[in-house]
Amino acid sequence: MRDFDYTNRWQKLLTPDIVNLLTQIHEFKSEQTLFIEAKADTLTQLMEIAKIQSTEASKFVKS
Repeated sequence: MRDFDYTNRWQKLLTPDIVNLLTQIHEFKSEQTLFIEAKADTLTQLMEIAKIQSTEASKFVKS
């Protein structure tokens, strides 16, 4: 039976390209959080409108 040792395997996976992509994802998440906090009222209103439109659209499908 083979014995696999994964203790150093992760080092081969963290290439500069992967690290760069992970950094970008982290930055985008931070920007999204700031946007959500700054525009909370607007986003709440948009969610309410989307719920109403979804309900109205489902009425037409069932008819």
